[in-house]
Amino acid sequence: MDKIPEFMNMGSFGVCVGLLQIFLCGLQLGKELIFDGHYGEKTAEAVSKWQEKEGIEADGNFGPESRKRAKESYGFDFEAVCLNTPGVTFFLQPDGEEKKINIIPFDCTEVFFKSLMAKIRV
Repeated sequence: MDKIPEFMNMGSFGVCVGLLQIFLCGLQLGKELIFDGHYGEKTAEAVSKWQEKEGIEADGNFGPESRKRAKESYGFDFEAVCLNTPGVTFFLQPDGEEKKINIIPFDCTEVFFKSLMAKIRV
């Protein structure tokens, strides 16, 4: 199974960004935040507000310290949620590298072949 990249910063986009946006709106941060799956200025502002409120470095980037705090304070396990939500996310890293994850809910090929084998055996 894929591992979620360490950082999610401005320029990242996809399903996992949308999940972060839902988390932030649930905390009533980022009233102008739109659930569009794009980590832009409004998402970064909402993350900064939340980080400041939590007493961690308010840099607007959702990295390891932010994930740890979200899990400890709110029970929001970002990695577990992302790994169980089908879709694609591109994570922009601090060095500019882009990392992609693609979560597929099940292996379609395996399901097809199991079905085919069951028919052949009949």
